[in-house]
Amino acid sequence: MNSIVEIAGSFRQGETVIAEVVSTQRANAADKHVGARIRERRTTLGLSQQQLAKMIGVTY
Repeated sequence: MNSIVEIAGSFRQGETVIAEVVSTQRANAADKHVGARIRERRTTLGLSQQQLAKMIGVTY
């Protein structure tokens, strides 16, 4: 039989896993939203991905 300490520790580990999954899902949704906004603005300005990358100093 598990002790109350073991059960509580297991519960806390489960909470951590659930929090990480929810956090990852939110990050993915936020990433998609930001990416869509950048793509929309880039195409409105008539820029390619390479042109935008060069303008902001990153490689693509």
